[in-house]
Amino acid sequence: MEGKFDLIISNPPFHDGIDTAYTAVNELIKQAKWHLKTGGELRIVANAFLPYADWLDQHFGDHEVLAKNNKFKVYSVRG
Repeated sequence: MEGKFDLIISNPPFHDGIDTAYTAVNELIKQAKWHLKTGGELRIVANAFLPYADWLDQHFGDHEVLAKNNKFKVYSVRG
């Protein structure tokens, strides 16, 4: 990915066959910080049980949950 963006939205995969794999989302979170314009936003749609909140906080500081139900959450962080 090249360039700077106001908004990055993703529903990253978390399966590798039948196994749970976090490689794609880890890379997305790590790289997004460098590809967001100042004040830009990363939104991730994810299954509620996935541990994305901790990773977002680690790389961006605080996260916000924009929407949730018993199955999904929509996370937001700003660059």
